[in-house]
Amino acid sequence: MCGTRMDVELQLGASRCPPATILLPILTILAIAMVLCTPRLVGAQLVNPLAPSPDSRPPLLSGELEAPRPFTTCPQPPVVVVFVEGFDYYNDSQHSLVDEELKAKNDASVQPVSDLADGVSEFAAAYWGTRPHNTAAARCVVAWLSLWAKQGGMTGQTNNQGRNHIKFRLHQIAVAYLRVKEEPSLDPKHLATINEWLNECATRHIKLWYERKGILNEAGNLLYWGGSTVMAVGIASNDASLFDWGIRYGYGNFVKTINADGTLTPELGRGPRALKYHAFATAALTMAAFLGEANGHRLAAMASASSGESALAALVLKTVQGVRDPGIFKKLTRIEQERPKQHDCKGDCDLAALQIFTHLCGPDLDAWPDACTAAADLTYAIQPSSRQLLGGFTSYFFGRQVPYPPASSVLCNDAVLC
Repeated sequence: MCGTRMDVELQLGASRCPPATILLPILTILAIAMVLCTPRLVGAQLVNPLAPSPDSRPPLLSGELEAPRPFTTCPQPPVVVVFVEGFDYYNDSQHSLVDEELKAKNDASVQPVSDLADGVSEFAAAYWGTRPHNTAAARCVVAWLSLWAKQGGMTGQTNNQGRNHIKFRLHQIAVAYLRVKEEPSLDPKHLATINEWLNECATRHIKLWYERKGILNEAGNLLYWGGSTVMAVGIASNDASLFDWGIRYGYGNFVKTINADGTLTPELGRGPRALKYHAFATAALTMAAFLGEANGHRLAAMASASSGESALAALVLKTVQGVRDPGIFKKLTRIEQERPKQHDCKGDCDLAALQIFTHLCGPDLDAWPDACTAAADLTYAIQPSSRQLLGGFTSYFFGRQVPYPPASSVLCNDAVLC
């Protein structure tokens, strides 16, 4: 016990207790180790927090990409792509200036993967929001994914940009799959095929790649998204080793490297997109914390090595402050910042993850009052919002749910969705 009389007597005049700059990183590493050493029963199933509740359903919200279209028939899936090749479309060293011609070339090259992810996200939303559930929508998700699994989609060689696209879209696919996989009518053999495929994609393109490259301690949004992706896939395939890897190297590196003021050094280096990339990192880390919370790991409460306070709360607060006052990040980067997308963003709303963060704040938003209140206020101002990489339809899934069956027709007046 540093600083106590007993401690002083035991040290017999030894030097004073280590300063906070030494203690905090050590405590952070110990906290990560304690999370990973939490006892888990042999054979215990990882908890899926994205399965729908039978007692509630999403409200219908007006806004682009917020209320999914009613599901009618299962269309043909996108053509399976085994080798995913992308094109780097930034033309500056900070990866902040987009070459629109190269961007279009990249988008066309990876379009089948994007179409797969967007399609299963919409079908999952159609299933998740209907009561009783439209089981045909869930079967469509499984049909698309099992076809890609059987034909080895996304399992071949790739390049850096292709790998990044797989990483992001695999996150979206895993989230969509988690929303339907508990449906009792689904064929267990198909689910097993999908589980094995998701596991192979995450292991090959994220876990083993980072391990081979020796960059497991390279902080930045790419590793954070990789961590959240393997956590989601770990839950989907009930692979605790993948789930733990995501915590250790994705979230763990975040809490070890975030600055005391809530900024991320790699993202500050993104020039005019520094604020947007703080929001991008926040999205991955918030979903990781949400998945961890359901499985007994309070990742959102983990203290940063730099401040001793919640790392995620600090990042959220700094990001919201930057949105409210653009001068903050302009001062930090000495360059005018691009404004994050907040409305009419076609499934690419930069701040949609704030809706998820409020779930970690407690019913009274008192877990981290400053960050939680700021996130809730901004969420209220911009909703409905949606981010495809988080599974899409973010406000629809994570906003206020309504009872089922409806107490009155006012709560649900759509004959197809209700």
